[in-house]
Amino acid sequence: MEIRKDVISLDSGKPGKITTIVAGIHGNEICGMKAFAKLIPNIKIIAGKVNFVYGNLRAIEKNVREIDVNLNRLFRPDDELTETEKSSYEYSRSQKLKKLFDQSDALLDIHSSRNENSVPFAIVAKQSFDIAQKMPFKIKSSGWDIVEPGGTDDYMNRQNKINICAECGYNLDPESIKRAQDIIKIFLKLMGNIDEDIKLYNGEQKLIHAYYIYHTKTNNFKLNKKFKDFEFIKKDTLIGIDGEEKIVASEDSYIIFALNKNQIGVEAFILGKKCLSEEK
Repeated sequence: MEIRKDVISLDSGKPGKITTIVAGIHGNEICGMKAFAKLIPNIKIIAGKVNFVYGNLRAIEKNVREIDVNLNRLFRPDDELTETEKSSYEYSRSQKLKKLFDQSDALLDIHSSRNENSVPFAIVAKQSFDIAQKMPFKIKSSGWDIVEPGGTDDYMNRQNKINICAECGYNLDPESIKRAQDIIKIFLKLMGNIDEDIKLYNGEQKLIHAYYIYHTKTNNFKLNKKFKDFEFIKKDTLIGIDGEEKIVASEDSYIIFALNKNQIGVEAFILGKKCLSEEK
């Protein structure tokens, strides 16, 4: 996909929040970019300013997840990054995006999946729970800035700013693109930037707190089975085999983003647990 301008800013000229919407932090997650194409020509900003941002430009152009490293792990202080990360294309891109995020009052980061069975959900921290509650998700999930530090959510959480990472579902599902459009409009309405007649979600949401991430120890991690996102697994369930080591669940959990991997030191799955209250 060719991107002529990496940031499209719509300024009302009136007081209000500066809201930033990001798509394409991972270059092959096209859902958000398709939503941008439908929304930007027609949306009317009545207050504040809205930035529509294309995240990983080179990866978007090549339709790949990343060029050198995962951009969504680089929004950390430099002393927490490796030399490989700091010498990457994504690092230079993250520095530009950080400046934009610093100027923003709120951030919405749109993601999607290549997995046809992916479950839409919101990654969110406590200061943004009320905003996520009004979005069309049956699951919201906290704790990701701890198990996966360096994401856009982590960066904004460090500043205690409103932010949501919206996992919208399967890339090529028209419903995912429609969901992304609705989420963007709901977010902008709640931030006071637009005044469209958009229905706010008021259904039940399950809160799952991510507490553990598994990084591979060998270049041969194989899942025991194909797990659905947020599938419930019992303690001691065999998740997969890493080389010759059996990897099992340490407690009753919900498993998320479980994938076979052929590299050492990469993320293979995340475990979460249901919260009875919204204190996480």
